[in-house]
Amino acid sequence: MLSTPHATLAVTDTHKSALRRALRVTASEKWDLNRRFPLVMSRASGAHVWDVDGRRYVDLTSCSGAAPLGAGYEPVVDHVVSELRRTGGILPGPLSVHRIELAERLAEIFPRAQRSLFFRTGSCATTAAIRLARAHMGTNLVLTSGYHGWHNCRTVPRWGYPDRYRDSVDFRYDLDLFEKLSGEQRVAAVIITPEVTSHPNITGNCKISSTGAAPCLSWTRL
Repeated sequence: MLSTPHATLAVTDTHKSALRRALRVTASEKWDLNRRFPLVMSRASGAHVWDVDGRRYVDLTSCSGAAPLGAGYEPVVDHVVSELRRTGGILPGPLSVHRIELAERLAEIFPRAQRSLFFRTGSCATTAAIRLARAHMGTNLVLTSGYHGWHNCRTVPRWGYPDRYRDSVDFRYDLDLFEKLSGEQRVAAVIITPEVTSHPNITGNCKISSTGAAPCLSWTRL
């Protein structure tokens, strides 16, 4: 049996071996096992996911929000594969028809967003957004809660970087503290993450429960 503070799972030799391999070269017992699903997954389709033993689960998290249409949604997969074949998948320059068309579409959906910039990582995107906001507002204070990337100015003390950039203040999803901080001085930007692993009133731990046909993967509230 594999036991965590919020889940108990019968583990086969195959799964034990996969867990040992993961812990040796890539996984964190605290983060990957105790705070998330204690599973080594092999594939997903729609609302279901399978582990290395072939056991099927119902994913109630939509891959933590990354797959709202379900994993492997065929119309999306078919279109992506078609475009990869048509375009080669990667181009040597920063401008492409796809970039222009996507920026135009975003401007239609969000009229106040007149221009779009694209970055390789989320850390770069959030850092650039903060830099632009500071330049536009003429002040440096940023109020934030949640995870916004690995750059030092984006981290929070409980994630191992106590000397956070002094002009970036974590209000910890506390609206009273937010009101106090925003009333004391001019704010350049507010950046938050509506994420279950960051909000103080929601656990970042998994729950594995039975639905008869298949166990469910879900997040549990305190």
